[in-house]
Amino acid sequence: MIFLFLCWNCLFIMFPLILVGPLFVVISLLTLLFPPKKINGLYGYRTKRSMSNQKAWDAAQKISSQVMLIEGLIMSLCAGLGFLFSLTEGLEVCLSLTFLVSGIVFLFIYTERKIKDLK
Repeated sequence: MIFLFLCWNCLFIMFPLILVGPLFVVISLLTLLFPPKKINGLYGYRTKRSMSNQKAWDAAQKISSQVMLIEGLIMSLCAGLGFLFSLTEGLEVCLSLTFLVSGIVFLFIYTERKIKDLK
């Protein structure tokens, strides 16, 4: 009973990475396999810079999907490692949210810099 409680507690705490990691992988694979062909406001990596022209749009879709795939795999791995180590609840939450937020911020910064270099 205690083991089930500890597993459930760890699952809840690591939930952002357990959910977001595989979600990043699935979304990135979908956008790599079926990238949006034309600039649109619905599907794909959409920022002012990426939507400025077709060349930037195509590059942004490819770059962001590749980065998102790597980040999704890293987040999934970190979530899996979270089950192996006995960390305090607060530390697990901080690590989980740090990986999540830093991954998203890195995705935008890296992609935007690469698009900027195209011009």
